[in-house]
Amino acid sequence: LATVTREVNRRVVPVTDNEHWGVEDRWDFAEDGSGDCEDYQLLKRRALAALGVPRRALRMTVVIDDEGLGHAVLI
Repeated sequence: LATVTREVNRRVVPVTDNEHWGVEDRWDFAEDGSGDCEDYQLLKRRALAALGVPRRALRMTVVIDDEGLGHAVLI
């Protein structure tokens, strides 16, 4: 878990969907090296599933952060 998290966090440059795609919200794999919170989590989820972690154990949710904004997390 820690290795996958570090690797994805190292590989992906944070950028908003508006800057990246010109839209308010788009869930996509950050395969081009840029993405926002949900894009990071999608990559982490796929990598962990490929390592054998059961998909049912890899849930995503959206929480409200300290600034009152939505933030996707893998739980």
